[in-house]
Amino acid sequence: AFRHLNNKGTHNRVVKISKRETVWYVKDQVENLDFFVKKQMWHYIDDSVFFSSNSNNYSNEISFESNYYGQKKEGKAISFCFERQIKTKINYQN
Repeated sequence: AFRHLNNKGTHNRVVKISKRETVWYVKDQVENLDFFVKKQMWHYIDDSVFFSSNSNNYSNEISFESNYYGQKKEGKAISFCFERQIKTKINYQN
């Protein structure tokens, strides 16, 4: 996915889903792209989803979704900037 930035660039993602709680733990690690700031972006629909991360550098963003050709609907997103590795906790309510 990062071949146009560096032939040796790699990305590894580990997702752990709790069986007892409504929580996902996501760990992303990017190697050999040290000169680039990376951004982990999460799109969500409602306010019953909460994000926390070991990166305090976050921003709320406007995103767009398209369920049908020619349709564009505004949505919500949160992004976390990181250097090499990031751990994010996603807590959702049913």
